[in-house]
Amino acid sequence: MKARDSAHRRYYRTRNPVHYEYYKTLRNEVNRAIKREKAVYFSYRCSIDATNKKKLWKEIRNLNLWNQNNNVDIPGDLADVDAINKYFRSPWNQNNNVDIPGDLADVDAINKYFRSPVAVPLKDIPNVNSNHYRTAHDFHFKATTPDVTLKALGKFKSNATGPDSINAKALNMCVSVLMDYLIHIFHFCIENSQFPKIWKSSIIRPLPKTSNVKSLYDLRPTIIVFFLHWAKYSKDASICSFWNL
Repeated sequence: MKARDSAHRRYYRTRNPVHYEYYKTLRNEVNRAIKREKAVYFSYRCSIDATNKKKLWKEIRNLNLWNQNNNVDIPGDLADVDAINKYFRSPWNQNNNVDIPGDLADVDAINKYFRSPVAVPLKDIPNVNSNHYRTAHDFHFKATTPDVTLKALGKFKSNATGPDSINAKALNMCVSVLMDYLIHIFHFCIENSQFPKIWKSSIIRPLPKTSNVKSLYDLRPTIIVFFLHWAKYSKDASICSFWNL
């Protein structure tokens, strides 16, 4: 840092471009070194008692990595629940400059297109029978077991509570009693391609994307679903063990 400051003073006196380039090189190296040391220091401090969430969050606050006072509020003229819900329900972003032609703006058709396993007709894909597009391996489900289900439930780290008022901690406390019911629910859903309608409900909380919210476009939805719904649809590979793939 002393060398950087000395180089800066010399450039300030001489205004020589060569001296400026030398100062800039030292300045960038100092900035990179500071970032590296900060990362190592924060990682070390946060690794102490990392399994204790209460102490971990206390340490994060002490390091000023997260401050509740920095939360951004939604302006009163935009804090309309119905308007926010309507905006989030729209199939595409209304603020985009590109419009979807009227003959293509069919929500059901769009959903059907994205649900299809192949986005274009097979006849339009060359070498459709090659291994590049298809595989000889079959995909199938197997009945899960209590051990597999218990292991999968243990993978959840969040204690977020959805509309059912059940979180991972509550379910794990009662899992020995509920195990047979859980396995039945999961198997029934797969075997019958049916899921409880209540799983379609969720808690949606709008969060600001920026520190200056001017329109609904500056909000993003955070969704908290039913815990069992979350377990069913989680993309985490470990949760696929529910279905014993």
